[in-house]
Amino acid sequence: SLWVKDWLDVYPKIQNPILKESMSWQNKGKVHGAGYNWHKNNPTFWDQLYEQIPHMYQLYFAGGESTIIEEHYTLLEEVIKSRSLDSVVTWFKEREYKFMKKMSYLHPISALPIVYYVAMKVQEVADLRIIVRGRFAGLPPEVLEAHIL
Repeated sequence: SLWVKDWLDVYPKIQNPILKESMSWQNKGKVHGAGYNWHKNNPTFWDQLYEQIPHMYQLYFAGGESTIIEEHYTLLEEVIKSRSLDSVVTWFKEREYKFMKKMSYLHPISALPIVYYVAMKVQEVADLRIIVRGRFAGLPPEVLEAHIL
């Protein structure tokens, strides 16, 4: 990878032993023979990641490989156990609607603008239901705002 050169420059300069330990490849990197299974048998990494779940705003997985390893599903299960996924669902919906909007502009003489319009109307009705039901249940405005697009 292109970041190896930077890592080789930075790593020797690290003074903090805890940080240095967490950044070490422990004989699994390019210098000592590359390995794609760095996440296997690495409980320190997973423990530290799980500790951060309550502080996470979103999880972003770049590339397809990270979504096909067994640990990906374990991570999602840990997130579900520790907190609500409402913000994750809202984020996915926002991305979906942005993509639909983009595609409707890229292909204006197709069904995509109509599909986007209908999807936004469906979302508008869902948002109105959340607002009405939430106000009826006495939820604070901040909670309602966090759940509507």
